[in-house]
Amino acid sequence: MSYKLDFLKSYFHSKKFKENKLTGDGGHRDYTRIQTEKSSFILMSCGNFDTSLKAFITLQNRLKIQVNVPQLFHFDLKRGFLLLEDLGDSTLESCYFQKTETQSLFFYKQALKQLIKLQTQVLVYETETLFDKAFFLTEVEQALKDMEKYLKQKNQKGGLSFSPTNQNNFYKTLKQEFEDIFKDLKESDFVFCHRDYHSRNLMIKNRQVYMIDFQDGARGPWSYDLASLLYDCYIP
Repeated sequence: MSYKLDFLKSYFHSKKFKENKLTGDGGHRDYTRIQTEKSSFILMSCGNFDTSLKAFITLQNRLKIQVNVPQLFHFDLKRGFLLLEDLGDSTLESCYFQKTETQSLFFYKQALKQLIKLQTQVLVYETETLFDKAFFLTEVEQALKDMEKYLKQKNQKGGLSFSPTNQNNFYKTLKQEFEDIFKDLKESDFVFCHRDYHSRNLMIKNRQVYMIDFQDGARGPWSYDLASLLYDCYIP
């Protein structure tokens, strides 16, 4: 018998259930909808000894007091399983593209109100992740690597003229700009940050906005999550 089946049977006992695998976000976690005769759940499979699971459980207990997050029913840290409330399939992103502007604005206002609660009512969560200069520049470096890959592809197609000399000067200038940005950020108020607060991580159930995928939350500048929501890479 598989570990997953053992895990499910330890919660449902003799109940019969059906499984329906869901498409994920491209990360290492797998999601499956588990349906019984009366209820529906989401099984999150993360693999053995996923260190983010403990953070997810700790944060879920803290966040649920002030903001909307999925209920946690059952977990196995060793095997990497979480059984969560099923929030359905409607995200803020799908709402934006399927609803009217007025309807979308209703949910965006909710998302902003949740963010205010997150920043003012949730106790600061101390994690190993610290938004310091090294952390900020590491994220910037990754963005620059992605940008470099994109520019090289454009150059190969004849869309850009981007010589190694121009490239070095370009990155040198950008890195100095980011150094200056960090000087401003470190002077701003630090609050609890979701760190991935965008339209695909905000679910809508019963006309309420719920946040998911919060296991990487940490202290950071108040503008971090606001920028993720309002300069969303998934929303034009």
